Amino acid sequence: MYGMEEVGKEEKAALLSMLKAMMAFKPGDQMTAEQITESEWMKKWALPELKRLKRLKTAAEGTLSRLI
Repeated sequence: MYGMEEVGKEEKAALLSMLKAMMAFKPGDQMTAEQITESEWMKKWALPELKRLKRLKTAAEGTLSRLI
């Protein structure tokens, strides 16, 4: 839908695991920001995608600056 890929089973399981830990009822049971950044979903999917998008943005900005 709208150019987005469907989330695979492995990614979905990792994302749900992270979200469940983030929303634990007791604050002491919730993941810390550091734990979130070290989670499987962040390492395998979110951070690599962020890097890819930053590269695309840099390339697009370079193309735009050459056109102006």
